[in-house]
Amino acid sequence: MVLASLNPTLYLFEMSSVIFFFTLVSRDVPALVTKSGIPSMWLRCNSYVPQQPESRSVASTCNYTFDCQSERKRRPDIPMNHLTLLIILIFVLSILLPMLFRFFRASPRDEAKSVVEYAQKRGYVLVNPALANALDSSLLEMARNPAIKNSIRASSDIADIEELHDGTGDWLAFTCTLRSREATIFNLSVSPRRPDTSGRSLPYKVVKIKAPGLPRFSLGRNSVVHTVVNVVDKIVGAPKRTIDLDARLFPEFSAHYWISGSDAVAVTSFLAPGKIRFLETAKLEGILATNANYLVYFEDGVLLTEQDFDSFIARAETLVANLL
Repeated sequence: MVLASLNPTLYLFEMSSVIFFFTLVSRDVPALVTKSGIPSMWLRCNSYVPQQPESRSVASTCNYTFDCQSERKRRPDIPMNHLTLLIILIFVLSILLPMLFRFFRASPRDEAKSVVEYAQKRGYVLVNPALANALDSSLLEMARNPAIKNSIRASSDIADIEELHDGTGDWLAFTCTLRSREATIFNLSVSPRRPDTSGRSLPYKVVKIKAPGLPRFSLGRNSVVHTVVNVVDKIVGAPKRTIDLDARLFPEFSAHYWISGSDAVAVTSFLAPGKIRFLETAKLEGILATNANYLVYFEDGVLLTEQDFDSFIARAETLVANLL
């Protein structure tokens, strides 16, 4: 799991794909490069003009010119297929753009070091302390390190939250105390389940706060994605889990947020009017969820810089102060 995020072979595969693609397409360049329909024979005739010896007769030169022109007339113009070129362009960009993005962003090893350095600077406790010393090791040494093989997954006890199921990258996490509550902070990469991801993994910033006994629910901002999920649930006949609040009492919340849960009475009892008004003003961008032992908040993005960690922890502390 750890080594998968540090494996460089993906870059070699993508580069070889690009080279293979251009090698394949280069065979048909004469038929594709023209914009108004230029015959391939025209390219052959004009791409190479042999040196004519001074003693060559005018007739022979004319014959050569006549041959090219006659074949040019015999062969119909090949119109450019705009759809083909568009497909080729999309294919190339789909390979090159992710490569460029990964080239300019920080490497997984650098991201891991930033988490360790921040935790050590603030005096927080790493969930897997042995990883701090292993980050400077080679991939082979890391593969042989038993501490890495037996590392604790920070998301293992919140995997029953649907959006966080089967995540990776949570081996590097740290714990801190927020208003007497134990909180664990980490990055998590989750396999896509949303229709707007195009197959990409979803990076989340996650905090799980120890709070046993809370009712099960999820809460987030309205979006096109959530609307699509609700439509799909209706089509497949999934039980309705949406909890509706009185829009007359909470117009701002009802217009911008959704709540789902199996026990509407318990959830609305926990989310008292004061908590709903806090959520109205907090304008959370992520999703708030619970299970039997934790209050969890996660939002899109990656914790990388010191400012990222500070702002995210401050947001988590605000949740603890107003909801627990």
